[in-house]
Amino acid sequence: MSRPENCGGSSCSGDAGDQQGVKLARVAASGLVRRSRYDTMVEAGPISIEGSALPTVLLVDENRLLVRSLARWFGRFGCTVTAAFTWSEAAAVSGAFDCGVFEVDVGARDGVALADGLLSSGTIWTAAFYCASTDGRVLRRALERGPVVFKDAPMLQLMQAVRAQLEVARSARIVAAREHL
Repeated sequence: MSRPENCGGSSCSGDAGDQQGVKLARVAASGLVRRSRYDTMVEAGPISIEGSALPTVLLVDENRLLVRSLARWFGRFGCTVTAAFTWSEAAAVSGAFDCGVFEVDVGARDGVALADGLLSSGTIWTAAFYCASTDGRVLRRALERGPVVFKDAPMLQLMQAVRAQLEVARSARIVAAREHL
């Protein structure tokens, strides 16, 4: 079994010296507006969660190219990203994440059930789903746990959904901290 990759900031480990990605992360952190061919205007500036370091995101999809691309995208906006390419890798990941972004079908296994398990164990605070599925039952189950963004939608739509989930996680952490006082 391979281990999940830590994609801290703007590049996944295993990518040899992604200097351009690091440079792009600095540009994004500086607050400059970035445009892409698929998105209209991307809200500039890093994502931050008050009282903590960078927000943490767990990406789960068997498509390594897609996961690495998403990891760079989230890294450019100030997230620390960990990637898991199989159901088993994601289930075995340690640590706490503000948001998990899941394909609804991770290989031949159920990504929604994986998200349920990680939510109930406290590994992730919130979930979002990024999928190409048209199965209404699966999509309804996913929508009960978090936003669903289709893979053919602009990347900005996924970023907005994850930003909203990061805010939910921030609020939940504040409430949990106040309960412990």
